[in-house]
Amino acid sequence: MSTPNANRQVRKSASIPAPPAALAKVIRAASDPNGSLQDLGRVCAQDAGLTVELLRIANSPRYGFADQIRNVPQAVVALGYRTVRAHAVTYAIRAAMASISVPGFDANLFWEDCLRRAAGAQILAELVDYPDPFEAFALGLCQDLGTVLLGLRLPHLATSIQALRTKPGQARIEAERVLTGRSHIEEFVGSPMAEMLPPDLQQALGQVHNLDTTGSDRVSSLTRLAIGADTLADVVQAWPKDACVAAAEELLNSLKIKETLRDVLDLISARMCDLGQDLRMEIGEQLSLEEVVAEAQAAVLQMSAEQEQKASRLESLLRKQEEATRKLEAHNKKLLDLASKDPLTGLDNRRVFNRSLETELDRISRYDQGFSLLIVDVDYFKRVNDTHGHPAGDAVLKELATRMQRAMRDADLVARLGGEEFGAILPCTTPTGARVAAERLRAAIEIVSFDIGTEHIDVTVSIGGVSVDKHSVIQGADEVVALADNALYEAKNNGRNQVRWSKPPVKT
Repeated sequence: MSTPNANRQVRKSASIPAPPAALAKVIRAASDPNGSLQDLGRVCAQDAGLTVELLRIANSPRYGFADQIRNVPQAVVALGYRTVRAHAVTYAIRAAMASISVPGFDANLFWEDCLRRAAGAQILAELVDYPDPFEAFALGLCQDLGTVLLGLRLPHLATSIQALRTKPGQARIEAERVLTGRSHIEEFVGSPMAEMLPPDLQQALGQVHNLDTTGSDRVSSLTRLAIGADTLADVVQAWPKDACVAAAEELLNSLKIKETLRDVLDLISARMCDLGQDLRMEIGEQLSLEEVVAEAQAAVLQMSAEQEQKASRLESLLRKQEEATRKLEAHNKKLLDLASKDPLTGLDNRRVFNRSLETELDRISRYDQGFSLLIVDVDYFKRVNDTHGHPAGDAVLKELATRMQRAMRDADLVARLGGEEFGAILPCTTPTGARVAAERLRAAIEIVSFDIGTEHIDVTVSIGGVSVDKHSVIQGADEVVALADNALYEAKNNGRNQVRWSKPPVKT
């Protein structure tokens, strides 16, 4: 599914690096429910970075062992299988992602989200007596990795992608698909990073937010735990809070978990803090359920007060906008008039005339509706200018425009083509009707003198016309104008003050 708007053109995918083989080996070993402590220790010891990390954790004040831990086998025995698995897979995944840097993406917030889901999935697994809670931990840890991969592929959207973390469950998935074309789950499952995980974990992760789960009972159980981890994480990071809390409480009831939502969130918070301390990750203060609800209520009250202020400001802005809109409409009308009207006569200009002529030609081919065209030219107009002056000539042209509009129908278009030449387009008009209209126009100009100040100026016009219909063979608008011009020249050459007509070629 891709964006409508796209506004939104998806850029070419960036190259997502494949994880180093050594790290993938660590993750598979730590994720293997049938593996042994000794096997995991041997794999961990093969990675220098992980060796240093395990020794640092084992010798940290948090564990307080009396004797210094000097090698990986000692660290594995001292820390225990569950702790070593958690730290090994977390280290390996963070190391595999270390080469990925996305501007505008908050890495601390991202890893906090990952740990929240890892701790949530693991605690849910412990509460429902799932055989290997660490599998759920590894799955939860990977659930959000696709967000940074989306950011890598679409760096211009990285900040917006991470902001979608505040949408709960399926709403987040749908919003990501609209924004990027894929969800963060789909992005991770389709990447080389997913190959770090054992097949069962890959399959379970691919089914997160998919209502129809398939596969073994183990895969289905892991999928439900991962979805549950998302639901619990939404209580802390998503909105609206009331809906997120209700969904989390329904989850605990469906799993027949006796602990309250507050107790479960406290367990997740404590587990996250322990992991963050061991891994030297910046984990923000984790709120209790009461604090989450109180924060939500305060936010609602704040939003209500802000809405009232916004409503008042909006009302004021609307009044200003209405006034600005009126001014803009008036300004746009002036601009439109400048672009489409002849400034002297107020008639449509040649640009509008040409566009309308093209429209009439198109209408013939679409609807079999013919039209007629008149070209009108003032006879001996130079004499008017020479005898009475250019202001008088301008006044004659303005009066001529008025008489033409009165003589034509409302549906006809009258335009000034330039100088003393005018054009008239008569839609749906036969040659007979057009000739009558042209003669009526010629007579209206000839019969009544033009009163310009104290002077009476006699003016006549010559008119050339042509009618075009579905039987006409016409190459385009220029040919129609040329035919009317030919008729006009004929009228001029035969004494002026008359109407002459051209016949276009017809189909044989």
